[in-house]
Amino acid sequence: MMGLARSAGSDEVRVTVYNDGYSCAGGCDAHVVFHPTMNGTRHAHRPNAPSVACAVGEPCRLCFDEAHASCVDTMYRGAGPSPGVFDVTPAFFAKLCTRHALPHPLASACAQRAHSAALLSKAVNCIREPNHARCRALMVNAQTQQNRDARRYEQCRREGQARFNADRPVEQKRWHDCAYEYAPTGGPNSRGLRWRRLQPGACPAGSYLGEYGLDCCTGVPSTDAMLGSGCARFYQ
Repeated sequence: MMGLARSAGSDEVRVTVYNDGYSCAGGCDAHVVFHPTMNGTRHAHRPNAPSVACAVGEPCRLCFDEAHASCVDTMYRGAGPSPGVFDVTPAFFAKLCTRHALPHPLASACAQRAHSAALLSKAVNCIREPNHARCRALMVNAQTQQNRDARRYEQCRREGQARFNADRPVEQKRWHDCAYEYAPTGGPNSRGLRWRRLQPGACPAGSYLGEYGLDCCTGVPSTDAMLGSGCARFYQ
């Protein structure tokens, strides 16, 4: 997940980008998720209805300041991270960056996306060239971890998360429809941090878990450029 931009002023909204594979709502189409406390505010509301909350599966207007020109519309897919954050998908930016006259934070993010994608394109793309000498060991390890965890992920989905987790030690339990590691509410994850790590089996075939366990890296530079340094290891 990559933090990209802030709006001006004290009431800031941060834009982050995520791709958590099978767990990503709407097949990771162009959309936004955000904290419920933001819904129905001047920052996030139904198009042409500034005080009405966005409905899941319907268009939502995102605004970065009071000016109408600061607003863009996209699909709303439900609750997301902490207040003050619009969490969007790479597909959101793929669609958005073709437009003109974007709000400043988003225009800056599109420029950053293009620059980062150009840098990645100059490197060896290990997801696309897994047998390259620079990539072979990395990709064998990534594929092995994905294959091993995919079996656990599929078992958890088949049995149901509650049944799968019953009587298992914490380090083997799953969370968020089996895609994430388990951590006690408010407690640390397996790395001692207060966020849950995505598991490699939740990444579809052809994509692989990034270094920090936040996103699935795809081998598409324009997509992976939005997901931050976690995908950089796949570009040698």
